[in-house]
Amino acid sequence: MNPHVRQACQYIQEHLSESLTLETVSRNIFVSRCYLCQLFQEHLQQSFSEYLTESRINYAKRLLVYSKQPLEEISLQCGYNTASYFSTVFKKNTGYSPNQFRKEFTTSGKSIDTI
Repeated sequence: MNPHVRQACQYIQEHLSESLTLETVSRNIFVSRCYLCQLFQEHLQQSFSEYLTESRINYAKRLLVYSKQPLEEISLQCGYNTASYFSTVFKKNTGYSPNQFRKEFTTSGKSIDTI
């Protein structure tokens, strides 16, 4: 993987709860926004915002299944300011509301990686 993409992905993973933008990440890894945008498309076949959303949703899935934290706390830990917006994004990306997901995957033993 390209070292700049690796750095950007690591930065994103370490700062998921923060307000992240292409500008913020590119500044912290010392590359231009345009270049970083191009690198994401070239090496990950997705945009920066798609990668960020995917990372946040995957983190949320783990928190929903493996913790008993309330939805409001999980949404903040995943970088969303409100639980309602988090729920909208989560459902759009998984087909489940966060509460449905928690119930389905906590009790069934299904792998969360399949969604």
